[in-house]
Amino acid sequence: MLLLYNKKTGEILGVSMLISDSSGLAPQPNMENVGFKVKGVDGYVIPDDEIVLRNLHSYRMEFDAEGNPIGFVRKETFKIDLSTDAVDANGDGVPEIPAGGAACTVIASVRNEYGKVIKDRPFRIQFVTTGGILRESLVDTRTGVAKVQLDSVPESKRVHMLARAEGCIAGELDIDFVFVHPR
Repeated sequence: MLLLYNKKTGEILGVSMLISDSSGLAPQPNMENVGFKVKGVDGYVIPDDEIVLRNLHSYRMEFDAEGNPIGFVRKETFKIDLSTDAVDANGDGVPEIPAGGAACTVIASVRNEYGKVIKDRPFRIQFVTTGGILRESLVDTRTGVAKVQLDSVPESKRVHMLARAEGCIAGELDIDFVFVHPR
């Protein structure tokens, strides 16, 4: 078993359950924060806490049919961010559109763990709402972005939007349908 730890604080940063080849390890007395150099994780020498934590969160254990650990596999850590062209006119932090037939565009952007839009891979986004009418519920991304129209209904309410896709953390967004009083 391999234990990664912070030499200064003693904090445990991660554990590997199986090491098939110990030649990838070498004590690194000149490294300030980490007790070992690990080869084979994207070829990186792990120099500080930030990279250790980022790398550990980017991988998952792979197991054989009997449940024995056989190695690490890089996780895809994509996230869907939802935004809209609706405006937050009353300053409560939630965008709104007029109730009763108005529409707004809801935009889903698929981003990697560093916040960059994934442009070179297609995703099928499923949109779900607690109110209003979606013109489409399944939309394929184009250059990392998918758009859908949401039509309001003649009711003053807050609706919750959800966008999900395989391999992604779902995105969420609230939109208010509000009655507009004539002046």
